[in-house]
Amino acid sequence: MSFRHRHLSLYVWLLWLAIVILGSLLPAHTRVMRDIERLHVNDKIQHFAAYFVLGLLPLFSFQCRKWAIVLSLLTIALGGMLEQLQAFSPGRQPELADVVANTLGALCGLFLSLCSHHAVLQPASSLREP
Repeated sequence: MSFRHRHLSLYVWLLWLAIVILGSLLPAHTRVMRDIERLHVNDKIQHFAAYFVLGLLPLFSFQCRKWAIVLSLLTIALGGMLEQLQAFSPGRQPELADVVANTLGALCGLFLSLCSHHAVLQPASSLREP
């Protein structure tokens, strides 16, 4: 992946991270949270999707694979911490099921990025059958 694409991916990841943090800590009565509720999408699916992106993008953003994997796994801890901090946000409460959805999303995103990263790096000749 080119230097420019890595930077773009990193900026998208950082923007998404900020959106997830903000969305996790906003009080329930804010307009943003009410608008999200109007989407009529199960909140566990929202959690899964948000953390799927957080788990997916680091491998495309960082040249060092080890750090990208560590960063993807750290999003699981972030999800747990943000969920606990909701206890201090008016109208919000932490839920274990949200932590599970966050974790599964981050792991699935990491798994998909590892699979696609491996396929991209594998030479075309090794993909053909003998």
